[in-house]
Amino acid sequence: MELDPADLQRMLTHGEEQLHSLRSNLSLPDDAPELLQRIEAMEARLDLQEEALKHTLRMVIEFIERQA
Repeated sequence: MELDPADLQRMLTHGEEQLHSLRSNLSLPDDAPELLQRIEAMEARLDLQEEALKHTLRMVIEFIERQA
């Protein structure tokens, strides 16, 4: 099984586009600062998870390439 970094990037880009679409269609009442804070916290965790996933996949790809 060969991992293609371009495929990963396409998947991440697609996810970001979906998130942007959801955000732009989201209408919140003006008195929803707690909800906005929770969304920001989830986005921060998502960013950390994305970086961890990229790092893990890079390590897997390097491992597979060394085995070849």
